[in-house]
Amino acid sequence: MKKKYLAALMATVMTASTILGTGTALAAEDKADTKVITDSMGNEVEVPTDIKSMVILPMPWISVVYALNGSGDIITGMQQVAKDSYETSMLKKLAPELENTSTTFFSDGEFNYEELAKINPDVVMLFESQSKHIDKLKEVGIPAFTIKYADSYDTLWNDFSIIGNVLGKEDRVQEFIDYQKADVDYFKDRAADLENVDDVKVMHIYTIDELAVADNSGVNNDTIAYCGGVNVGESNSDASSDTTVNMEQVYTWNPDVILLSNFDDVVPDDLYNNTIDGQDWSQVEAVKNHRVYKIPQGIYRWDADCPCTETTLCMKWMAKVINPDVFKDIDIRQEVTDFYKNFFSYDLSDEELDTILATDANANSESIY
Repeated sequence: MKKKYLAALMATVMTASTILGTGTALAAEDKADTKVITDSMGNEVEVPTDIKSMVILPMPWISVVYALNGSGDIITGMQQVAKDSYETSMLKKLAPELENTSTTFFSDGEFNYEELAKINPDVVMLFESQSKHIDKLKEVGIPAFTIKYADSYDTLWNDFSIIGNVLGKEDRVQEFIDYQKADVDYFKDRAADLENVDDVKVMHIYTIDELAVADNSGVNNDTIAYCGGVNVGESNSDASSDTTVNMEQVYTWNPDVILLSNFDDVVPDDLYNNTIDGQDWSQVEAVKNHRVYKIPQGIYRWDADCPCTETTLCMKWMAKVINPDVFKDIDIRQEVTDFYKNFFSYDLSDEELDTILATDANANSESIY
């Protein structure tokens, strides 16, 4: 695959003197060893057979590529918000090679092509919603492929398969797919056990200040439903990736369980002690019954609306939170321990397990163990 010099594109967006001053261009390079993969939009994309450098725009997919590849050595670019998550996750311990990964190549929704040239990636991964960048990337000789924002488990597994084809890791990827399919089948088989159990009203909060809650656009509805719950935000017709509500709406919903994401630092005690400015949580059922929970964070946030390789682990954890009496057979600590051992060859310490499961943050909530 013949790469063009970056200057050819930069000349259209920057002055010639600036371009020449950088001294940076994507070197022309013939790559005989390539293959053609089909991305989520049906595009046929020619990529190197042996990927050495990948830039990833979709934030949760840093952890996915690490997991599916078996290491992070090919990940050479990520968004800053993904790097922020990395700093507080198990991925930092498992993949220290990502510490110096570039984040300066993309900001405000646009590529900085000079910074991208310094990385000189073999391929760029995009969400379909970011596909506007494909043509420019092609102009400078960088292939780009898309995955979908996973709104179902089938979509998630198809995205996994695309990554497997790009990386040449089809067998490893299938192991993750088989694992998650077995988990989903388990919950389908348990549906009869939930028939005579009252639905549990669940509210998943992304950020407390804006009261951004999970709506009907992701895998939350399926995940919560498998656990015998109802996502109170699913009825929002203006759903995107989250919906902003007010406290009056919260009072109307009056959720039985509240899930707090890792997109901010709020913890259950903030609601129990009613210390959030401008919000009175004291009469909400979930708060009165101490059924507010900080969602775990493994190699990425376990929020069900951020599908990744740990998503069905999150479903098992949610089952314990939403219907602990029905799902007594799930030992979430053992499930997480086995997952890390089997897929990452890593033995979690009790302290690391507590950190992943937010044990301290959830200490004053109704026990799920």
